[in-house]
Amino acid sequence: MRKRVWDLFYEFTNDITEKENPLFVVCDNDDDDDIVESYPSKKSEYTQYCKILLKNIRDVSLTEIQSENNRIIFKETLDSNTRCTYLNKWLYYFIKIHSVPEEFIRKIFEAVDGLKVFFPKNHIYTKCFYDSYTSDYAEPEDAIKLSNFADNYEVIGKILMGENPQQRQRCLKYIYDCAYTYKKLNTLYCKNRVFQDLKYIKLCSDLESFNTTYNDLSMIGSLIEKLPDLDILLHEFIAALPPSVKTDIHTTEQTDFFRGPLKSKITTGVTAGFTPARDWFSARNRAAKASILLDGGPNEMLNNSPDSWNMESDNTGYNIGYHSTEDY
Repeated sequence: MRKRVWDLFYEFTNDITEKENPLFVVCDNDDDDDIVESYPSKKSEYTQYCKILLKNIRDVSLTEIQSENNRIIFKETLDSNTRCTYLNKWLYYFIKIHSVPEEFIRKIFEAVDGLKVFFPKNHIYTKCFYDSYTSDYAEPEDAIKLSNFADNYEVIGKILMGENPQQRQRCLKYIYDCAYTYKKLNTLYCKNRVFQDLKYIKLCSDLESFNTTYNDLSMIGSLIEKLPDLDILLHEFIAALPPSVKTDIHTTEQTDFFRGPLKSKITTGVTAGFTPARDWFSARNRAAKASILLDGGPNEMLNNSPDSWNMESDNTGYNIGYHSTEDY
């Protein structure tokens, strides 16, 4: 089965089964330069965090290969850079939920280079750099939201060209919501290039990617003249939205990030060694949902926060993630 984005987020929040992993030497030795030693009051907790992050950084940095008829075959379908990008998105919520200092995160990323000797020989190592959505991006949750939109262009296109009108309508609402977010941020930060700080330059670059994706989608036959022009003024854009969408947008903006099943998974899973994940998500359901994600099924991960990455539902219809987090 091809690895999907859904798999990545599940694996980031998966249990640690390795008891004697040599990588963990930087987490639980007694040296003064031990990464965890800087947090003596929470040593047990931070030792667990350290192991989790090392596992995740290792997994996104390594690409398994095999040789067949003198040809090298890459077994991963998502390249290391893509996997690293999604790890950085996951880390934003991990930090927010657990109040883990970024200096701790950075030290673990730096430690990985010195552990390459322990990596398996049939893997290629690509360094994953820490890209902090907390410090390096303006409006990080909106940046992640719009980045996910651009990354899932094919998924959205398939839904819009599908035959179920209810599914298409839900997808349209999601597009309207993202477009409104784009207009709001572009008007505030990017339209006149007033802000020259790097975090705003990064944000505006992501907005340009969204703009390209949105305009490409607007050329789909069923969407021609349905999606408001992104170049019009913000108040004109809002006026062009369907009344129900305007209400939903205001509701969505006021919802609480910390509600939702993934928050409880990250919180409970980390403190319990991640063992609950196996009970919550059987291998059969995991494979089914991973397949569905990019093959025309539920796509709760399109939204910006873990609230909309609804890993509890077994609903096999489309779920674009356009709904209030109050629903969970």
